[in-house]
Amino acid sequence: MISKHILKKIITANEEFILRHTGNIVVREGILFPETVRKVVVFYGAKRSGKTFILYDLFKKYGV
Repeated sequence: MISKHILKKIITANEEFILRHTGNIVVREGILFPETVRKVVVFYGAKRSGKTFILYDLFKKYGV
């Protein structure tokens, strides 16, 4: 199992790509994330539907 520390290190290592190379991200409507629940949120959907860019958008908004 990957520890929280290792996962955070992987995400921050990609910070430059996320912040500089993603350009403008299309705002998605109707996506709500629990802000008070401290649990894993599973994000699933069809291939090439924008899941990764939604995560990039979250990273830009909230950081690590």
